[in-house]
Amino acid sequence: MTVQQINHVIKELKELDLKSATQTHVEFILSKIRKLPFFKHIIPSDSFFTRARQLNEGENFSTNEDLRYLPQWKNGKFQRASTPNGTMFYGVFIPNENINTESDKPRAIVACEAVDFMRNPKPQESAEATLVYGKWRTLKECKLAVILSLDESQNNNPYSKQTSQVYRNWIESKHQDYIEQTKLLIDYFTKEYSKFVPEDEHFNYKISGIFSEIIIRNNYVDGIIYPSVKTDGKGLCVAIKPDFVNENMILEKVLQCKVTKEKTHTNITNEKCAKANPTDQSFILKDIEELNANGEI
Repeated sequence: MTVQQINHVIKELKELDLKSATQTHVEFILSKIRKLPFFKHIIPSDSFFTRARQLNEGENFSTNEDLRYLPQWKNGKFQRASTPNGTMFYGVFIPNENINTESDKPRAIVACEAVDFMRNPKPQESAEATLVYGKWRTLKECKLAVILSLDESQNNNPYSKQTSQVYRNWIESKHQDYIEQTKLLIDYFTKEYSKFVPEDEHFNYKISGIFSEIIIRNNYVDGIIYPSVKTDGKGLCVAIKPDFVNENMILEKVLQCKVTKEKTHTNITNEKCAKANPTDQSFILKDIEELNANGEI
Protein backbone atom coordinates (compact mmCIF):
# COMPACT_ATOMS: atom_id res chain seq x y z
CA MET A 1 0.00 0.00 0.00
CA THR A 2 1.14 3.52 -0.73
CA VAL A 3 1.31 6.33 1.81
CA GLN A 4 -1.68 7.91 0.07
CA GLN A 5 -3.72 4.69 0.44
CA ILE A 6 -2.82 4.39 4.12
CA ASN A 7 -3.84 8.00 4.74
CA HIS A 8 -7.14 7.31 2.99
CA VAL A 9 -7.88 4.33 5.26
CA ILE A 10 -6.99 6.35 8.36
CA LYS A 11 -9.27 9.17 7.11
CA GLU A 12 -12.14 6.66 6.72
CA LEU A 13 -11.63 5.38 10.27
CA LYS A 14 -11.46 8.90 11.73
CA GLU A 15 -14.67 9.93 9.99
CA LEU A 16 -16.71 7.00 11.30
CA ASP A 17 -19.68 7.69 13.54
CA LEU A 18 -18.68 5.05 16.06
CA LYS A 19 -22.02 5.15 17.85
CA SER A 20 -23.83 3.85 14.77
CA ALA A 21 -21.03 2.10 12.85
CA THR A 22 -21.41 -1.69 12.71
CA GLN A 23 -18.60 -4.06 13.54
CA THR A 24 -18.82 -5.45 10.01
CA HIS A 25 -18.24 -2.01 8.52
CA VAL A 26 -15.26 -1.27 10.79
CA GLU A 27 -13.77 -4.67 9.92
CA PHE A 28 -14.25 -3.92 6.21
CA ILE A 29 -12.23 -0.70 6.49
CA LEU A 30 -9.50 -2.40 8.55
CA SER A 31 -9.32 -5.23 5.99
CA LYS A 32 -7.98 -2.72 3.47
CA ILE A 33 -4.72 -2.65 5.45
CA ARG A 34 -2.81 -5.53 3.90
CA LYS A 35 0.02 -5.49 6.45
CA LEU A 36 -1.20 -5.13 10.02
CA PRO A 37 1.33 -3.07 12.01
CA PHE A 38 2.19 -4.93 15.16
CA PHE A 39 5.36 -6.20 16.81
CA LYS A 40 5.24 -9.52 18.67
CA HIS A 41 6.77 -9.16 22.12
CA ILE A 42 7.57 -12.22 24.23
CA ILE A 43 6.83 -12.12 27.95
CA PRO A 44 8.84 -15.00 29.50
CA SER A 45 7.39 -17.71 31.68
CA ASP A 46 7.31 -17.02 35.43
CA SER A 47 6.28 -13.43 34.76
CA PHE A 48 3.44 -11.79 36.67
CA PHE A 49 0.26 -9.96 35.72
CA THR A 50 -1.75 -8.16 38.39
CA ARG A 51 -5.50 -7.79 38.13
CA ALA A 52 -8.05 -6.32 40.56
CA ARG A 53 -11.77 -6.16 41.04
CA GLN A 54 -13.73 -3.74 43.16
CA LEU A 55 -15.45 -5.48 46.07
CA ASN A 56 -18.95 -4.11 46.59
CA GLU A 57 -20.96 -4.31 49.77
CA GLY A 58 -22.32 -7.82 50.33
CA GLU A 59 -19.90 -9.44 47.89
CA ASN A 60 -17.31 -12.09 48.71
CA PHE A 61 -14.48 -13.26 46.47
CA SER A 62 -13.20 -16.75 47.22
CA THR A 63 -12.52 -18.52 43.91
CA ASN A 64 -9.89 -18.02 41.23
CA GLU A 65 -12.68 -17.45 38.75
CA ASP A 66 -13.70 -14.33 40.69
CA LEU A 67 -10.38 -12.72 39.74
CA ARG A 68 -9.85 -14.24 36.29
CA TYR A 69 -11.87 -12.38 33.65
CA LEU A 70 -15.42 -11.24 33.00
CA PRO A 71 -17.53 -14.28 32.01
CA GLN A 72 -18.53 -14.15 28.36
CA TRP A 73 -22.25 -14.10 29.22
CA LYS A 74 -21.67 -10.80 31.04
CA ASN A 75 -19.49 -9.35 28.26
CA GLY A 76 -21.82 -7.00 26.43
CA LYS A 77 -19.75 -3.98 25.42
CA PHE A 78 -16.66 -2.87 23.56
CA GLN A 79 -13.52 -2.34 25.63
CA ARG A 80 -10.08 -1.01 24.79
CA ALA A 81 -8.79 -4.34 23.50
CA SER A 82 -11.90 -6.48 23.12
CA THR A 83 -15.41 -6.64 21.68
CA PRO A 84 -18.72 -8.13 22.86
CA ASN A 85 -17.77 -11.23 20.84
CA GLY A 86 -14.96 -12.23 23.20
CA THR A 87 -14.04 -11.44 26.79
CA MET A 88 -10.41 -10.85 27.79
CA PHE A 89 -8.24 -10.95 30.91
CA TYR A 90 -7.30 -7.33 31.69
CA GLY A 91 -4.38 -6.68 34.00
CA VAL A 92 -1.13 -4.81 34.55
CA PHE A 93 2.32 -6.11 33.68
CA ILE A 94 5.25 -5.28 35.95
CA PRO A 95 8.62 -6.49 34.59
CA ASN A 96 10.24 -9.05 36.90
CA GLU A 97 13.20 -6.80 37.65
CA ASN A 98 10.82 -4.17 39.08
CA ILE A 99 8.74 -6.41 41.31
CA ASN A 100 10.88 -6.13 44.44
CA THR A 101 12.28 -2.64 43.97
CA GLU A 102 8.95 -0.98 43.11
CA SER A 103 6.48 -3.17 44.96
CA ASP A 104 3.93 -0.39 45.38
CA LYS A 105 3.60 0.19 41.65
CA PRO A 106 1.26 -2.70 40.79
CA ARG A 107 -1.21 -1.68 43.50
CA ALA A 108 -1.29 1.98 42.47
CA ILE A 109 -1.43 1.37 38.72
CA VAL A 110 -4.12 -1.31 38.98
CA ALA A 111 -6.11 0.92 41.37
CA CYS A 112 -6.08 3.69 38.77
CA GLU A 113 -7.41 1.23 36.20
CA ALA A 114 -10.11 -0.13 38.52
CA VAL A 115 -11.36 2.90 40.47
CA ASP A 116 -12.69 6.05 38.82
CA PHE A 117 -11.96 8.44 41.71
CA MET A 118 -8.24 7.61 41.56
CA ARG A 119 -8.16 9.51 38.28
CA ASN A 120 -10.51 12.33 39.26
CA PRO A 121 -8.63 15.64 39.26
CA LYS A 122 -11.17 17.35 41.53
CA PRO A 123 -9.24 17.95 44.79
CA GLN A 124 -12.39 18.34 46.89
CA GLU A 125 -13.56 14.79 46.27
CA SER A 126 -13.31 12.27 49.10
CA ALA A 127 -14.07 8.64 48.43
CA GLU A 128 -13.13 5.07 49.27
CA ALA A 129 -13.31 1.62 47.71
CA THR A 130 -12.22 -1.93 48.48
CA LEU A 131 -10.13 -3.72 45.86
CA VAL A 132 -9.14 -7.37 45.68
CA TYR A 133 -5.92 -7.93 43.73
CA GLY A 134 -4.87 -11.19 42.12
CA LYS A 135 -1.24 -11.87 41.20
CA TRP A 136 -1.12 -14.27 38.25
CA ARG A 137 2.02 -16.16 37.14
CA THR A 138 2.63 -17.35 33.59
CA LEU A 139 3.60 -21.01 33.08
CA LYS A 140 4.88 -20.46 29.55
CA GLU A 141 5.96 -17.52 27.45
CA CYS A 142 3.19 -15.17 26.42
CA LYS A 143 3.23 -13.59 22.95
CA LEU A 144 1.72 -10.10 22.96
CA ALA A 145 1.17 -7.57 20.19
CA VAL A 146 2.80 -4.28 21.19
CA ILE A 147 0.84 -1.04 20.85
CA LEU A 148 3.44 1.58 21.74
CA SER A 149 4.46 4.93 20.35
CA LEU A 150 7.67 4.87 18.32
CA ASP A 151 8.48 8.26 19.86
CA GLU A 152 10.59 7.39 22.91
CA SER A 153 9.60 10.63 24.63
CA GLN A 154 5.97 9.46 24.67
CA ASN A 155 6.79 6.32 26.67
CA ASN A 156 6.78 7.06 30.39
CA ASN A 157 8.55 4.08 31.92
CA PRO A 158 11.92 2.40 31.22
CA TYR A 159 10.42 -0.87 29.99
CA SER A 160 8.23 0.97 27.46
CA LYS A 161 11.21 3.00 26.23
CA GLN A 162 13.32 -0.13 25.80
CA THR A 163 10.54 -2.02 24.01
CA SER A 164 9.84 0.98 21.77
CA GLN A 165 13.50 1.01 20.71
CA VAL A 166 13.35 -2.70 19.84
CA TYR A 167 10.13 -1.97 17.91
CA ARG A 168 11.80 0.78 15.88
CA ASN A 169 14.79 -1.45 15.09
CA TRP A 170 12.44 -4.24 13.99
CA ILE A 171 10.58 -1.94 11.60
CA GLU A 172 13.78 -0.60 10.10
CA SER A 173 15.27 -4.07 9.60
CA LYS A 174 12.16 -5.93 8.41
CA HIS A 175 10.11 -3.32 6.61
CA GLN A 176 12.53 -1.13 4.67
CA ASP A 177 10.04 -0.73 1.83
CA TYR A 178 7.14 -0.01 4.17
CA ILE A 179 8.65 2.19 6.91
CA GLU A 180 6.67 5.37 6.33
CA GLN A 181 3.38 3.49 5.93
CA THR A 182 4.04 1.43 9.08
CA LYS A 183 4.85 4.52 11.13
CA LEU A 184 1.64 6.21 9.99
CA LEU A 185 -0.42 3.19 11.05
CA ILE A 186 1.37 2.75 14.38
CA ASP A 187 0.90 6.42 15.19
CA TYR A 188 -2.82 6.15 14.44
CA PHE A 189 -3.43 2.94 16.41
CA THR A 190 -1.34 4.12 19.36
CA LYS A 191 -3.62 7.14 19.63
CA GLU A 192 -6.71 4.91 19.42
CA TYR A 193 -5.49 2.73 22.28
CA SER A 194 -4.50 5.73 24.39
CA LYS A 195 -7.56 7.97 23.98
CA PHE A 196 -9.73 8.79 26.97
CA VAL A 197 -13.22 7.28 26.72
CA PRO A 198 -16.02 8.28 29.16
CA GLU A 199 -17.58 5.39 31.09
CA ASP A 200 -20.88 5.64 29.18
CA GLU A 201 -19.32 5.79 25.68
CA HIS A 202 -17.86 2.31 25.20
CA PHE A 203 -18.73 2.47 21.50
CA ASN A 204 -15.65 4.69 21.15
CA TYR A 205 -13.55 1.57 21.77
CA LYS A 206 -14.81 -0.05 18.55
CA ILE A 207 -11.70 0.48 16.44
CA SER A 208 -9.11 -0.63 19.01
CA GLY A 209 -11.35 -3.47 20.21
CA ILE A 210 -11.99 -4.80 16.69
CA PHE A 211 -8.34 -4.35 15.69
CA SER A 212 -7.33 -6.44 18.74
CA GLU A 213 -9.90 -9.10 17.89
CA ILE A 214 -8.60 -9.41 14.31
CA ILE A 215 -5.03 -9.94 15.46
CA ILE A 216 -5.99 -12.48 18.13
CA ARG A 217 -8.59 -14.24 15.95
CA ASN A 218 -5.89 -15.04 13.41
CA ASN A 219 -3.79 -16.68 16.14
CA TYR A 220 -0.89 -14.28 15.73
CA VAL A 221 -0.60 -13.55 19.46
CA ASP A 222 -2.00 -14.40 22.90
CA GLY A 223 -3.04 -10.82 23.61
CA ILE A 224 -2.19 -7.12 23.50
CA ILE A 225 0.13 -4.96 25.61
CA TYR A 226 -0.33 -1.19 25.68
CA PRO A 227 0.38 1.81 27.96
CA SER A 228 -1.99 2.46 30.85
CA VAL A 229 -4.03 5.45 29.74
CA LYS A 230 -5.24 6.11 33.25
CA THR A 231 -1.69 6.52 34.61
CA ASP A 232 -0.40 8.50 31.61
CA GLY A 233 1.62 5.52 30.42
CA LYS A 234 3.47 4.92 33.69
CA GLY A 235 2.22 1.34 33.67
CA LEU A 236 1.64 -1.30 31.01
CA CYS A 237 -1.74 -2.93 30.59
CA VAL A 238 -2.40 -6.32 29.03
CA ALA A 239 -5.47 -7.93 27.49
CA ILE A 240 -5.00 -11.70 27.19
CA LYS A 241 -7.31 -14.24 25.58
CA PRO A 242 -9.10 -16.62 27.97
CA ASP A 243 -7.66 -19.82 26.48
CA PHE A 244 -4.12 -18.73 27.35
CA VAL A 245 -5.17 -17.74 30.88
CA ASN A 246 -6.99 -21.04 31.48
CA GLU A 247 -4.13 -23.20 30.25
CA ASN A 248 -1.00 -21.23 31.09
CA MET A 249 -1.59 -18.91 34.06
CA ILE A 250 -2.12 -19.62 37.75
CA LEU A 251 -3.30 -17.37 40.54
CA GLU A 252 -0.64 -17.31 43.28
CA LYS A 253 -1.48 -14.51 45.72
CA VAL A 254 -4.50 -12.44 46.63
CA LEU A 255 -4.52 -9.12 48.46
CA GLN A 256 -7.47 -7.05 49.67
CA CYS A 257 -6.88 -3.32 50.09
CA LYS A 258 -8.82 -0.26 51.13
CA VAL A 259 -8.29 2.65 48.73
CA THR A 260 -9.12 6.06 50.20
CA LYS A 261 -8.91 9.55 48.78
CA GLU A 262 -9.04 12.76 50.80
CA LYS A 263 -8.73 15.78 48.53
CA THR A 264 -5.36 15.35 46.78
CA HIS A 265 -4.06 12.56 49.02
CA THR A 266 -4.62 8.89 48.19
CA ASN A 267 -3.80 5.97 50.46
CA ILE A 268 -3.84 2.21 49.80
CA THR A 269 -4.00 0.08 52.94
CA ASN A 270 -3.49 -3.69 52.96
CA GLU A 271 -6.30 -5.41 54.89
CA LYS A 272 -6.39 -9.11 54.01
CA CYS A 273 -4.32 -11.58 52.03
CA ALA A 274 -4.31 -15.20 50.92
CA LYS A 275 -2.33 -17.78 48.98
CA ALA A 276 -4.37 -19.26 46.17
CA ASN A 277 -4.92 -23.00 46.10
CA PRO A 278 -4.25 -24.27 42.55
CA THR A 279 -5.84 -27.64 43.32
CA ASP A 280 -9.37 -26.52 44.14
CA GLN A 281 -9.10 -23.07 42.51
CA SER A 282 -10.01 -21.21 45.70
CA PHE A 283 -8.60 -18.97 48.42
CA ILE A 284 -9.56 -17.70 51.89
CA LEU A 285 -8.78 -14.09 52.67
CA LYS A 286 -7.59 -13.54 56.24
CA ASP A 287 -6.92 -10.35 58.19
CA ILE A 288 -3.27 -9.37 57.92
CA GLU A 289 -3.15 -8.30 61.57
CA GLU A 290 -4.39 -11.74 62.60
CA LEU A 291 -1.85 -13.49 60.39
CA ASN A 292 0.93 -11.32 61.84
CA ALA A 293 -0.20 -12.10 65.37
CA ASN A 294 -0.13 -15.84 64.62
CA GLY A 295 3.29 -15.63 62.96
CA GLU A 296 1.89 -16.79 59.63
CA ILE A 297 3.47 -13.93 57.66
